[in-house]
Amino acid sequence: MKIEYQKPWFLKPKLTEEQTNIITRGCYSINITFKVDKSYNKDNKIGFFGIPGKNFGISYDYEVDSFVFEFWTKENETEGKFNYFLYDCINEKILSKGVTFTLTYDGSMYSLYKDFKLFDTILNSNPLIDDYINEPIYIGCHNMDSMNQKHRCITEMDVYHFSVFNEVLNIKTLENIVTNATPVAGTKEYDNLYCFYNFNSTGEDFLIFDEIKNLTFFKKKNKMSTVGFEIVKDKLDVVGKGFCLAKWTQVTMHLHNGTTHSCHHPEPHKIGLEEISRNPTALHNSKIKKQARKEMLNDERPSECQYCWNVEDNSNSFSDRVYKSSEPWSEPFYDEIVKSDWRSDYNPKYAEVSFSNTCNFKCAYCGPEYSSKWMEEINEFGAYDLSCLLYTSPSPRDRQKSRMPSSA
Repeated sequence: MKIEYQKPWFLKPKLTEEQTNIITRGCYSINITFKVDKSYNKDNKIGFFGIPGKNFGISYDYEVDSFVFEFWTKENETEGKFNYFLYDCINEKILSKGVTFTLTYDGSMYSLYKDFKLFDTILNSNPLIDDYINEPIYIGCHNMDSMNQKHRCITEMDVYHFSVFNEVLNIKTLENIVTNATPVAGTKEYDNLYCFYNFNSTGEDFLIFDEIKNLTFFKKKNKMSTVGFEIVKDKLDVVGKGFCLAKWTQVTMHLHNGTTHSCHHPEPHKIGLEEISRNPTALHNSKIKKQARKEMLNDERPSECQYCWNVEDNSNSFSDRVYKSSEPWSEPFYDEIVKSDWRSDYNPKYAEVSFSNTCNFKCAYCGPEYSSKWMEEINEFGAYDLSCLLYTSPSPRDRQKSRMPSSA
């Protein structure tokens, strides 16, 4: 797979899996097979795989003509210690031909392999800094969004394989699995497999699923955003200019007044008891929602989603249909939703349920039917005057004063 310059890919666990980075969980074996042609567009220092923030990963520094392994560890409750190691066994010539790099860690020692041959071991039992816990592993860069351009380490590259195991494997066993000499599905190591990717695609898609273990997926990062919103919008628009995954994947159910909606912009609608008795999933798969799904799949824009159409028609900004469709509870299910029938019931991936309007907040975008604090304020001071729109609303005290009789 060709990774474009400034459009790296990053590994994400599916929503049903633990969301912490695999390198912070203990022992592991990471393998990557890749090539960087001399003609490829790249920075002076290029990252092959890494984690954003304080860099963890492998790279090549053209200024010192060296292969680099670096990471940060906790040291006596300080901000962290930078660990930096240079090697000359992997150079520009080798990178242009292609190489398999393996990194293993057993809790006390890192082992580094080039084409399954050991070239260094590093003793280090200090835990990694907490910065890495919730960050993904990137391929094609180190720190894409860093304000310091030298820390971005971006490259165009070909990636043929990437895999991670939750254990340190015998290197010969690992070689047989990575090179497909031994099918991983038939090995005892399969139980400790975290992800296994043989990249055969052209890189035109924005999601790649692990077809072996199906616990993770790779996502393409857009040059100008952290989650590739331009790419997601293009994919949505292929189906329809009004297509939004949230209509399938997200639900908010207000059980105290019998209403539901997907996304917070459309007005919640009532679901009749008769409809629920026929189809209990109508709490999410209501007739009104299914009609909106039909319109979306037919390249139409449901009127209830006018908030997003106003954004898209009157600005260059992304609307919430793009943001919500980019979420991990939406994006991985793009294909199955596109292929689905609008009449079919679909189980939501993101659900909010309110059992009453009891709430100790009175957020400006809410209302008395969903917030008891809002209701208390209106009961005390009266309803808001919505006859005209103001940039600022008067405070409850000001509203109270406005209702007081003037003195004689």
